[in-house]
Amino acid sequence: MKKSIIVLVSFLLLLSCSNKVEDPSEDIKNESLMEARGYPDNSSTKFGKIGLWIEAKSAIIDWGDGIKDEVYLNGSGSNIEHFYNNANYQKVKIYASELKKINFNKDGLYYEVDIKKAPFLTHFVGDKDMRKIEFDYIPNIIHFDIENGKFDESDLNSIFNNLPTVDAGVIRIGGNPGRINCKTAIAINKGWDVKISI
Repeated sequence: MKKSIIVLVSFLLLLSCSNKVEDPSEDIKNESLMEARGYPDNSSTKFGKIGLWIEAKSAIIDWGDGIKDEVYLNGSGSNIEHFYNNANYQKVKIYASELKKINFNKDGLYYEVDIKKAPFLTHFVGDKDMRKIEFDYIPNIIHFDIENGKFDESDLNSIFNNLPTVDAGVIRIGGNPGRINCKTAIAINKGWDVKISI
């Protein structure tokens, strides 16, 4: 009987430590949510690989292929990687608790990001081929890096309009097609230092 109890407890502990989850908890779902769309790596050495870097208390990544990974970071940063069995267009959902920093400039190509909720986010780094970012308001953002993206002047002006007013923020737009003719004054008047050169 004692042996059976030990086996049962060990099994329950194994389940509790697993990083595979059925569905994001309501607390995390209601706090932060981003959707990212793009392609995993299609090179021979990294075929099907996609990744991102986040700093948060915890996060659940829904890779869109039936796999969800849960990570406990306790406020530190970490690379999170996933492999698909193909290099097709994918949609990734990111749920997080106290998400402060995120970097999409890793393996794979993230073309579009929709920041639905991110109340704690301070730092955002986009992919070098990113061409669309949707967000209404990110209250605590102070660092916004979209260098080498595909944003024209209209796209950049829209981003500037949606940025909050800050004491001191930095936005990097070097390498984007619209960097020369965009209205940087929109962001500058909100306290942002606009970096046009890479």
